[in-house]
Amino acid sequence: MKPLRLLPIVGLFVLSSACGADEEVMASAPVFGEKSLHELRETPTHKVSVYDENDEDFHVEFTRDELQEDELRSFAKELARGENGYDQSMKTPKNIDGQVEGGQDQVILDENALVENILNHSYYHDSIKLPIKVTSPNVTDDDLQTISDETIGSFSTSFDASTTGRVENIRLSTESIHRSILGPGDRFSFHEVVGPATAERGYQEANVIVDGEFTNGMGGGICQTSTTLYNAVERAGLDIIERHHHSLPISYVPEGDDAMVSWGWADFKFENGHDFPVMITGSVDASSGHVTFEVTAAESI
Repeated sequence: MKPLRLLPIVGLFVLSSACGADEEVMASAPVFGEKSLHELRETPTHKVSVYDENDEDFHVEFTRDELQEDELRSFAKELARGENGYDQSMKTPKNIDGQVEGGQDQVILDENALVENILNHSYYHDSIKLPIKVTSPNVTDDDLQTISDETIGSFSTSFDASTTGRVENIRLSTESIHRSILGPGDRFSFHEVVGPATAERGYQEANVIVDGEFTNGMGGGICQTSTTLYNAVERAGLDIIERHHHSLPISYVPEGDDAMVSWGWADFKFENGHDFPVMITGSVDASSGHVTFEVTAAESI
């Protein structure tokens, strides 16, 4: 295209010289349409925009100079796992009078995909959607009609009924889990379901293991809840995802059969690997000193 556009100009220059045209004519700059030659050569701005299709207020823009992989990975990590990040665990819903209530979707921001998408874009005003995967609990109201027909796993442990603080902590944590339901592929997190053992939530001080020693601590007894639950779901054939042992032997189960929990780092997690939903029920008999968990389903295993 450039040679074709230059031909008339060259011709004009020669003709003007032959006719004795003045310098003003010979010095005229060529104009292509409405844009100058300088404007035609100008490089477009290199940048990329990241957006959330479900949040019109979220918009982050990067220029070419800001596209450093280490910085992008820090950005993606904070966006996913920061204090107000996108990531959230699935919270198990409950069977309340034959209806699915409560619960929480699992939300995962794919950090690697986000960084790669930004680094591999074409730089010319690209827009990239946040790669977010949302998974809802896989159970419906109809599933609950026969979910308690068969007991597929159960377990009980005993405690000293005179230790009132420990008994109350076991009761509160068991009550939080009672009637939890998991569809096929759904995961259970003790931390997500039970929450922190704080005085504000009614928990009391009782015997706990800290740094390999028995001492008094807030929430003592909830590890007996998690241990009893572990043995019940293990017998029900559910898949154990995360489990931790105590640093000392405990009295209510054989060594190695425990599931220690500690808020903020040691969780107990499992998944329903069956192709049918299950329900977990828990009960505490304070007079006899027993806590029991049962896993039920519409069919046996």
